[in-house]
Amino acid sequence: MEAVDRLLLRTVTDEGVGYGEVAPWPGFPTETIGRLNQYGYRLAPYAAAQTGFAAKGAAITLSQSDAKAPNTGTVTVTGPDAETIDTIAFALSLTDDANAATAKQRLTDIVRAFQLKAIGSRLQ
Repeated sequence: MEAVDRLLLRTVTDEGVGYGEVAPWPGFPTETIGRLNQYGYRLAPYAAAQTGFAAKGAAITLSQSDAKAPNTGTVTVTGPDAETIDTIAFALSLTDDANAATAKQRLTDIVRAFQLKAIGSRLQ
């Protein structure tokens, strides 16, 4: 498996912002964006950005869609060129404290499922 610098998980809570390394992911833009879109992120095309290339996904609801301000998650992918993604950053926006635990668990489930698909596709 090819190595990548990092895959970041960014968590934002009332207590602050936290980051964690999730797992390496090879930089294949089309495949990576396709896999992330399976989770509803609807990423924009991977295109030239201020520095390198980037694509940002739309916010997805991670808990209680009928809440006044549901908890949401987004994902952004970046890389140095059109052929490489070297960072995938998942972000969690907690706006509904009553359902924060559910949102955190759902984002964790998405990241884990994404990792498993990534590993599985590399082993085939």
